[in-house]
Amino acid sequence: MPVYPSQRLSRSHTLHLTLLALALLACHLATGYASEPFFNNDESRHTMTGVFVRDALRDGPDSFRNPKAYAETYYVRYPALGLLVWPPLFYGIEGLAMSLFGTSFAVGRAVVAAFGLLMFVYSYRFARQTEDHLGALFVAGFVGLSPVIFMLSQRVMLEVPTLALALVSIVHFEKHLRDHRSRDAVLACLFAAFCALTRFDGVFLVPYFALRLLMTRNLRLVITRQVVYSSFAALLLALPYYLVTYFEYGSGLSAGANDGFTAEARGLLHWQNWLFYPRALPELIGGFATVFVVAGAILALGSPRRLRPALAWIAAVYFTFSPLAELDTRHSLYWVPALAVLAWRGLAFVRQRSPWLALALGLLMTVGMAYDTYSQAFRYVRGYDDAAKFVVEHNVNGRPLFVDGELTGTFIYQVRWNDPERRCSVLRGDKLLYSMLSDPNSNYQQHAFTEADVLALLHEYDPEWIVVEEPQPTFHNVPGAALLRTTLKNQPEQFRLETSFPIRSNYDHFDGCSLVIYRKLTRNPVPRNGTSIRVPGLGRSLQGE
Repeated sequence: MPVYPSQRLSRSHTLHLTLLALALLACHLATGYASEPFFNNDESRHTMTGVFVRDALRDGPDSFRNPKAYAETYYVRYPALGLLVWPPLFYGIEGLAMSLFGTSFAVGRAVVAAFGLLMFVYSYRFARQTEDHLGALFVAGFVGLSPVIFMLSQRVMLEVPTLALALVSIVHFEKHLRDHRSRDAVLACLFAAFCALTRFDGVFLVPYFALRLLMTRNLRLVITRQVVYSSFAALLLALPYYLVTYFEYGSGLSAGANDGFTAEARGLLHWQNWLFYPRALPELIGGFATVFVVAGAILALGSPRRLRPALAWIAAVYFTFSPLAELDTRHSLYWVPALAVLAWRGLAFVRQRSPWLALALGLLMTVGMAYDTYSQAFRYVRGYDDAAKFVVEHNVNGRPLFVDGELTGTFIYQVRWNDPERRCSVLRGDKLLYSMLSDPNSNYQQHAFTEADVLALLHEYDPEWIVVEEPQPTFHNVPGAALLRTTLKNQPEQFRLETSFPIRSNYDHFDGCSLVIYRKLTRNPVPRNGTSIRVPGLGRSLQGE
């Protein structure tokens, strides 16, 4: 069977790819909703860290003289950042975009959409190395319409940017295997470093490169000058971040990894780990597409040579995340371009025998994927902006705000958005009254045990406004959170329930939830102006004003 070499896009090919991209954009515009950052409780931190980079650039050169001190001080004022928890590249790009267009959540979503476009184009280029133009168009559309990728393309999350950068690296790596051009070696290594500096998941590129070198019997390329130099440059780009993370946040990463072993993932190399990702295919790409992928995989047994890049990609993702017990459908997102090639191979097999049947099956699969994608409705959350705007406008004495809830990061971002002069700072109940790594089951520690303890802490910091979720959407029976709410209700002479704002969402976890705002009536004439925030991952507290 012929292999179609990578080539420049002709005018008609460019037109087809553009029309397909516009069709996917129309689908996004038709299904998206206005929302605040909330997804997976990480989206607000990804957004807020972009704001941090924007503010650091604006505050230069002071912020550049001692960046660590600047970051710690900023975190004390706005404790909702993803520094060290995730690599910095996306935040740098997002911060630059916010420097130009403002700190709106929409800017972060636009940055992810730009990465989505890059992912779309390079999905086409990946498939074009082994398939014809029609097959490559199919793969690009398959990737763009896959339910999880479609959904994450609308969220400020790191998976789509990571996949886009991995695609660029893989395409140029494959071109270097074929043509041995120095330019492709440089780009492959450079974008592999960019991928590693966006999310830790980029590690799957290492086994992919190794498998492809073995498959093509090109191990000698590893010792060529251009590859050695390019790899060394990539290492210089990525290694400093990982060294800093290891020494500053190593304990937090270890704790997070230990907490990742769920009932389904009972330990490293447990047999159940190896079943998760195959079972997750219907959720990842939809039930209709899964049938085509399986059929394509079976039919591809007759031409495995042509499919070696896709098969190596699938193996690299599977053998990277399964043994690590990273049992989250989002991780399997990275093998979707390779699965799309398998699905096309199945259609191509039918196409050789009956083009009209292949067309009918392709349309059926497209409609099925569209249904599966649409059925995973875009979730939105609104109401935190209303609460933040109220307390910022009525914060007359300049005291910090106090918030407790699951989406504190969302509230903190909205405070910063509604306070461009940065007059307000925010204290978190889940840092001062109690603490946890990511949820109540992750390294939970309580610091206030009685109502008197809560009253003493609130008197010490003297916030004018206290905002709590009532009830909390999913974290039920958190002792520290319950103690705060009981104290506020039992002390009406000290805390007046001023107003509340309903949390509006199409996600049933938020049914009946509101943001309740209390005003602290008794003032402390000598309040504490500094604070100490416990950060479990750092193994120490951060000090600041």
